[in-house]
Amino acid sequence: MGTTYKFEDFKSGQGFKAIIDGVRCEGKVQVEYGDIYLCQNEKNGNPCVDKLGYQYSWVITDLYTHKLEMFSTTDLVLFNDYILTPSARLEIKTDFTLEDYLRSEVDKIESMHEYSVATDSIRAMIDSFNQNKELLQREAELVRELEIVRNTLKERN
Repeated sequence: MGTTYKFEDFKSGQGFKAIIDGVRCEGKVQVEYGDIYLCQNEKNGNPCVDKLGYQYSWVITDLYTHKLEMFSTTDLVLFNDYILTPSARLEIKTDFTLEDYLRSEVDKIESMHEYSVATDSIRAMIDSFNQNKELLQREAELVRELEIVRNTLKERN
């Protein structure tokens, strides 16, 4: 059995090797927005914004709870000799500029805003449905009352 890691053990830029979904991989760890990604060139998974120069990333945390899950990842080994800060990564990656980084952040914010707007729209539709449901229930009650009144008038005549 391999080493059991905790969330705190993972640092952006840290080297790793692992078997991801049955494929032996090596690359760098990326920590973004509370999630941990294994950036490498072998196995495509959930994308992170900055793949540290690699082609693919593979998330090993639950994207909703941000808890370490290891999704189809075994034999993980972290290397502690290669840890870069975000500013050092920007200097080393010649194809990734500060403008690219800021644009990706703006895109993330816009998508979060779109999610928020969509969520608000869904809530409004649910509220509207509930109001319509209440109106339909009240209408059904009035129809039943009208039938009672109609039957009562028929009996009197």
